[in-house]
Amino acid sequence: TPFTNETFFQTAAGGGLAVETFEGFAVGNQVGSLPALGVTFGELFPGQFPEVANGLGIGGTVVSGTNVLINNDNASLPADGPIVIFAVPGSLITALGYFNTSVDDTTRLSFFDSNDVLIENANSGNGIPAPFLGIFNVVGATRVEIQSTGNANNFISIDNLQIVTASITEVPEPGTLFLFSLGLAG
Repeated sequence: TPFTNETFFQTAAGGGLAVETFEGFAVGNQVGSLPALGVTFGELFPGQFPEVANGLGIGGTVVSGTNVLINNDNASLPADGPIVIFAVPGSLITALGYFNTSVDDTTRLSFFDSNDVLIENANSGNGIPAPFLGIFNVVGATRVEIQSTGNANNFISIDNLQIVTASITEVPEPGTLFLFSLGLAG
């Protein structure tokens, strides 16, 4: 289920929501993983992960502090492609949200299952104040992608990344739920 209201998203996501503001990173640091959130990042190109930038110094906006996560190195344009986030092995991402702080670019948030099949996606707005976008999905994703959709420069800048992960054993498969419901009916 997509959300553009952070409070509604947080309520739907429930307990276990972890938030990364990127204030604990130095500007220019690449982010390959966020262990406290249970995720890793794909490379933008060989040897380059998303990096932390001063959101106000790159022509964007911020939600908390001054740091944001961007999809390129040295804030040069065009940017380097989508931000890809993976659940750590044995886990699924059931909720992910963020503020789109790039001002003139819109983003698409997409959840994919372990077979790389699209589960759900939604598009963000843009502007000031930074719009929120989140998805809560009980099926859970092994991979989530944030890509630019509204501008040829492909620039992505996000703040206040919010994630809920669950152990694969905690997330029932839809087929299991169906069999369980047959047992209740029979």
